[in-house]
Amino acid sequence: MDRLIVGVSETYDIEVTVPENKSFEFRATSEDRQGHASLYLGDGAKVDAPNLPKLMLFEGMKMMNGMMKMSGDMKPMSMTMGNQVMDMNEVMYPELSESQRLKSMQHMMEMMGTKSDMKMKDGKMQMDHSKMDMKSDMKTKDGKMEMDHSKMDMKSDMKMKDDKMEMDHSKMDVKSDMKMEDGKMDMDHSNHDMGTADEKIIKRLNYNMLKSPFKTILPNDNVKDLKFTLEGNMRNYLWTLDNKTVAESDKILIKKGEVVRITMYNNSMMRHPMHLHGHDFRVVNAKGEYAPLKNVIDIAPMETVTIEFAANQDGDWFFHCHILYHMMSGMGRVFSYENSAPNPQLPDKEASYKQFISKNRMINTTAMLDVASNKFHFENMTMLGARWLNVNELHSNYDFTHYEGSVKVGRFLGKYQWAMPYVGFRSNKTHDMAKTWFGQNVMPENQNVAIAGLRYLLPFLVIADANIDHNGKVRLELSRERIKISPRIRGNFAVNSDKEFDFGLKYVVQKWVSISTNYDSEYGFGAGLTFMY
Repeated sequence: MDRLIVGVSETYDIEVTVPENKSFEFRATSEDRQGHASLYLGDGAKVDAPNLPKLMLFEGMKMMNGMMKMSGDMKPMSMTMGNQVMDMNEVMYPELSESQRLKSMQHMMEMMGTKSDMKMKDGKMQMDHSKMDMKSDMKTKDGKMEMDHSKMDMKSDMKMKDDKMEMDHSKMDVKSDMKMEDGKMDMDHSNHDMGTADEKIIKRLNYNMLKSPFKTILPNDNVKDLKFTLEGNMRNYLWTLDNKTVAESDKILIKKGEVVRITMYNNSMMRHPMHLHGHDFRVVNAKGEYAPLKNVIDIAPMETVTIEFAANQDGDWFFHCHILYHMMSGMGRVFSYENSAPNPQLPDKEASYKQFISKNRMINTTAMLDVASNKFHFENMTMLGARWLNVNELHSNYDFTHYEGSVKVGRFLGKYQWAMPYVGFRSNKTHDMAKTWFGQNVMPENQNVAIAGLRYLLPFLVIADANIDHNGKVRLELSRERIKISPRIRGNFAVNSDKEFDFGLKYVVQKWVSISTNYDSEYGFGAGLTFMY
């Protein structure tokens, strides 16, 4: 075994036989390969583990972008993938040959029901989408899937017989176990040989290889089936099961004597090590009755896994993602046994549960103060739990003869939180007698007004903000922050229907301070420092 992927809080017992007079390095490398920890086993001459080169991140980004819909959901797959039998990160591994990375990419496209013409050019993968035929005639017969290929233009060592395509598989070095499940094709990819004799093959542990030393089969006559979709919003750090946090969902009631079977699909771009307190569960895998027992299972993007456990305890038990900020944002559920015996350690069970839920309604805040020669600008954003946002802004010259400030409180809509309707308050002092884009006066009739509006996230992370005040004045604003120009230089701009605009550049000195410059249509040119919290 060359490698194993270990999720957060996941554990393995590993037996190592160390040759005499040698000290072998056991190395744990972070998945992004930014660092590692080492332990040397044995005495004698040191044998170092190989250094893993930096990932080809753009290849991974291209693959993931191709797997996502415009809505942010993952595209459906024609084959079920699970139990870590396939490592999608292989397309980013520079230690693999170009042809191996190409095969990995092609294999992923095939699993998504996409015919792709991939080729290598200048060391990079390229895809000719013009030849992609997304229409196929699929049918199931005797539990097996057949395809009418008569309409497909495929160039390969294939022949036609009775309007059906036959392939000589004797030349293929691929061993696959195919089966049908829920109308989809399920393939065990762990046996795929993705390299030639001259190419490096990485043998990696996956859950299908794990086998219990004893039978772990559970009764099948009293089963409670549950299905969860693991969701994520990487912009606002909203992580949920079925788009609900633990604070937004009820406890899941279970009974002693039941078998609880949970099927999970990862509809996000991050791995989720799911952990169940108080129980060991079976990981349903290729070993059947000898499926292994675990209490953490790491679920990769687009994977579907099934676990099951015997309900044989009392009380409430937490089931959650073990990545800390996923758990603290509410990615979990509580299993509660019906008719449980009282717990003497929890004299007030309801108060304890409320305290637990409060930890999943975290308040997170960020602030920015830009002190420049022409003006100062303050902005504060606070996430109030999973859905609510408070935004406070103030910019002014230093004698406060020209300023504008606002307070907005809104609630995000949908699991990806593109839109946020809000209400708020705006105070403005200006001497501008011009007209807006909509023919209204820029100078407000009342300098202190109530407002209601909608913020919406557009492509390229541009924020559109449309609002109306209680006097009927309409304002539209487009803005974008933190435009990455170089590793340390960021840009920003804002323009609104009052015909005001500003743009600026920042040089990041530390994560909390930048050197900044800006031009504002109201205040002119300025330079200074920006402080971040």
